[in-house]
Parts: sequence; C-alpha cells; structure tokens
Amino acid sequence: MFNQHGEFEISTQDKIIEIKLKGAFYCIGAKKYADTLKKVITSLNKSSFSLCVDITQVEGGTPEAFEELEKLNQWVITKGMTGKAFVKRSSLICSMLRKYCPTIRLQNCKGFYSTSEARAWLTSLTNEYSGRVA
Repeated sequence: MFNQHGEFEISTQDKIIEIKLKGAFYCIGAKKYADTLKKVITSLNKSSFSLCVDITQVEGGTPEAFEELEKLNQWVITKGMTGKAFVKRSSLICSMLRKYCPTIRLQNCKGFYSTSEARAWLTSLTNEYSGRVA
C-alpha cells in the first residue's frame, strides 16, 4: 500500500505474517499500518502467529509514529504471537524501536540480515509451539 506517510505491505504465509515497511513514517502512516495489521491478526481467529518485519527500507519515524507502534505492540502481546523477526540492514531502526517502544522488550524478538534466516527462526518457533500444544 502506498502512503505519503510511509509505505507498507502485509501478507500471510502459513502462520507467518510478512510485513515490508518502507520510507519515513509519520503518525498517519503508522496508524494505517497498525489498523491494517490488527485486521490481519484478528482474521486469524485467535490462532498463534509470528511476524517477519522487513525494515531494510525504513528511513525512520516521528515520535508520534513510534507512539502508534508502541500501542500496536501492547495490543499484539495479547494475541498469541510466538515471535517477531526483524530483517534489517543495520541496527539503527532496531535501537530506535527498543528506545521508543519499550513493550518490544516483552516480546520474543530477534534481528536478522536475511529474510530466509528470519523465516527459518520463525518456523522453528511455530514448530516448537505446535509441539507443546499437541
């Protein structure tokens, strides 16, 4: 989805929700992203899931955008997420997320430099979770 306040694409594959974020996010773009992701998670009917978030093309965000992300993180931790993988090109955006979105510290998060490594980790979490439930 194109938005002058940041761009995002969201798709699902198996129990992994794949997200690509691009550009600089302002409050409006962050809110649209959060609302869209909430609809996707809600459509899973309380099934466990994980997030693979590609932030390689994120340029940053305003304090208001990070506030929206913090609200989203607070909501997500109540919805059965098994893990969150960030695909990054550097640690800068992840550092900003840890600083401005403290709830992220309560989540099972890990950073990667390739999508394939991130997906492999998330798949192992899904398999581990399924084994505990069965």
